[in-house]
Amino acid sequence: MKIIIVDDDPVVLEVLSAALRADGHTVSACAHGVSALTTILRGNYDLAVCDVLMPDYDGFAVAKLLRDRAPALPVVMMSGQVDDEIRRKALESGAVALLDKPITPDDFRQVVLQARREHDRYSFGLIDSDTFHATRVQRELSQQGCPVVHWPSCAAFLDEPPEAEAIAVLLVELSSTGRRALQAVLTWGKAASVVLVGFHAKVDAFQDTALRSGFAMCVSKPIAAATLVNQARFLVS
Repeated sequence: MKIIIVDDDPVVLEVLSAALRADGHTVSACAHGVSALTTILRGNYDLAVCDVLMPDYDGFAVAKLLRDRAPALPVVMMSGQVDDEIRRKALESGAVALLDKPITPDDFRQVVLQARREHDRYSFGLIDSDTFHATRVQRELSQQGCPVVHWPSCAAFLDEPPEAEAIAVLLVELSSTGRRALQAVLTWGKAASVVLVGFHAKVDAFQDTALRSGFAMCVSKPIAAATLVNQARFLVS
């Protein structure tokens, strides 16, 4: 995983960075909240670990900004002064975990694994014949920290379907043609317990039929990636 650790304590940065690098992760270390935000938004990270008390932006402010700008990025917070108020603020800011300092490498590794599972819950598959649109959706979802696999048609998907655990949400282009292949994709999605989301430029013309067929929801094309990631949090159980 690609992980960023934000803490104004150089010892904490050194110890945690070394533990994660020893496990094969790519780690960036930042001592300030402002510089961390710039680095994260440019870097396509899988996990952010952020101290609560810092001299410029505190961890709550960083987590809230990331919730708006990179909603699929899991944020783990840590503090040497954990109490009920800190826990409440961490939850409200969108953190997936709150750790007590000092943190042992073993405890930290467990949190990293948990955050990885959280991250994988928002992996997307995309069936889209429009190469330009598919490239844009892949880029924007990747910027939100969500991996995407693309197939140009339902037939191509059926020729090489993914492992059921590899994707959580399958975005499917709705069309009046290729209905047999589309039905086969629906059957696969239901068997794999994957959330199915249909899309089309004129989605109103397809929505009722799609929802009756088993799609969880339908969205307009072009797909708004940031909005979709937020909706995925409610669709994926």
